[in-house]
Amino acid sequence: MTNQFGEQLRKLRQRSTDCTEGSQQALTQSAFVEQLYQIIGLIYTDSAVSNWERGINKISHENRALLIGIVKVLFKCGGLKRVEDANQLLASGGYSSLTNEEIEGINSAWLQGGRQAYLDTITPSMAAQLANLPILSGLVDMETTIVDVVRRLAERSASRHVVLTGRKGVGKSSVANAVVRRFVQTSTFTHLIWFSIEDKTDIAQSFIDFVGGKLKVNGTTPLAFKVQLYQLNVALQQHPCLIVIDGLQTLADLSDALAVINQLPPPTRVLFTSRLAPSVEALENIDVVPILELNAADAQTLLQMRNPALTADHCQAVYEQLGGHPETLQLLATYSRKWPIHRIL
Repeated sequence: MTNQFGEQLRKLRQRSTDCTEGSQQALTQSAFVEQLYQIIGLIYTDSAVSNWERGINKISHENRALLIGIVKVLFKCGGLKRVEDANQLLASGGYSSLTNEEIEGINSAWLQGGRQAYLDTITPSMAAQLANLPILSGLVDMETTIVDVVRRLAERSASRHVVLTGRKGVGKSSVANAVVRRFVQTSTFTHLIWFSIEDKTDIAQSFIDFVGGKLKVNGTTPLAFKVQLYQLNVALQQHPCLIVIDGLQTLADLSDALAVINQLPPPTRVLFTSRLAPSVEALENIDVVPILELNAADAQTLLQMRNPALTADHCQAVYEQLGGHPETLQLLATYSRKWPIHRIL
């Protein structure tokens, strides 16, 4: 078992300065326990610190006073400068994050100006969030579906997540894109994150790395997956997100994604696009919204949007032969600008 708490504790202590009056030396283990005594009034030996740092002994979850005392010493001596660093140290040992009351007792600025400055750096503007969305080709008129998905994701009493299903090219990503753009106009979520599966082999780890990076919870020290997931959960409780997971191709992909998503805290919501629907067992917190092929009227709207010169008769002939597959219809409409319909068909 890795000793991530001990390793981080040692690095933070070595980064600290002995704050005893007149001293400019690095914070030794002996100086550390002296500071700890001054802050919490409990006596520990140098060897106790050594055992924590080497992972020989683990501090009990019940000994919260000692954990907070360690954070106070590291902050006082300059090793810890941000509340996020303090929470990362605690998370590396599986300990819960600082409460507002605990933060107030360590450094009230973390709850006031300093905390607000941090929030300002990670809360993206509307323009930035729009810029992060993929640019997709013209959206088929699916207003009813878009409104339905927005409603499902916004309602706190509804299922937490939505899966858009359908064959390739039917418009799943376009609908998801439109849904995210609707939420840009609201304050329902602090972050709107688009995660594309592409050719990722380890979906769970890639997801944690990507979303953690967006929320600035990834530190420089490599952490175990469970610790990373814990840190991400803490961040998501403070910053509710709408996360799109786009491009799931197989049931195995969907299963891997759901294994992580089901561990994320509300009110964060996830919108999937998947060629296949999840199994019945996975449907407890998930609404499935199928994106079907277009009917004749919508097919005509799409064709004429792409090429206004196409008549209703042209569109009817195309629909009868090709059906309502949006990708095929858009391609045909583009070609029809160069060649007559009867030559294409």
